[in-house]
Amino acid sequence: MVLVSHLKAPEPKPPHKTPPALEAKGLYVPRGSRDVVLDVSFAVQSHSVVALIGRNGSGKTTLLKALAGLIPSRGSIDVLGQSLAGLDRRQRAQQVAYVPQQSLLDVPMEVRDVVAQGRLAHASHFSRPSSKDRSAVEEAMSAADVTQFASRPFTSLSHGERHRVLIARGLATQAPVLLLDEPTAGLDIEHVLSLLNLVKTLAAAGRAVLIVLHPLAEVQDAATTVAVLSEGRMVAHGPTQTVLSPSLVHEVYNVHAVVGGAWGFRQSEG
Repeated sequence: MVLVSHLKAPEPKPPHKTPPALEAKGLYVPRGSRDVVLDVSFAVQSHSVVALIGRNGSGKTTLLKALAGLIPSRGSIDVLGQSLAGLDRRQRAQQVAYVPQQSLLDVPMEVRDVVAQGRLAHASHFSRPSSKDRSAVEEAMSAADVTQFASRPFTSLSHGERHRVLIARGLATQAPVLLLDEPTAGLDIEHVLSLLNLVKTLAAAGRAVLIVLHPLAEVQDAATTVAVLSEGRMVAHGPTQTVLSPSLVHEVYNVHAVVGGAWGFRQSEG
């Protein structure tokens, strides 16, 4: 006798989908009486470097500050599947590290103490830095090549050196999402190359990096994906080699790309 089962086989479960590390939907950001970021939607995945590009005044810095929760916005911003609006200031700092173009810090604080500010979101009130905190600070200073300045006053450094210290402070947070606003500005060629390699290494290790860059050669070197802002709107978003076309460069920047018209560099070995 053959028994025939009338029970339905269980339907296969859909594969688990990991949420983007950072996702904006329908984002508007006001500055004064008008919106300067208009209906922007895009995502930054873990293990990726997304370059945010556009002309001066297109809204790049404003967008970054909104994504970090530093200024008001309308629409939605999610970090690893959680609403940014539902996180308190401490939780946001643990999840998203924002590195500005420059710091308003104007006191002779030692560089090591400036970098250690990146650990404040992980410390309890009145607690002393843990061994993990100290290790994170040392690793961040080494990665940004500022260890030699550790005991120097921040205000004694050059613009480029200060910028590297701010990058180290952002790295010390060990946040899964890293927002970098023109981090190569003011750096010499060697440190530009080091920074771009560091950004790629961080992404390979699992971080999501959104980086504002102006030189398109740097974009091509470091970014897996490009997001293009023009007058506050996102006009293109996709793989670097697809998005950075001569037609888009002309449309956004009003210039013509010259093949082989820029110098390329690589780091010295050893």
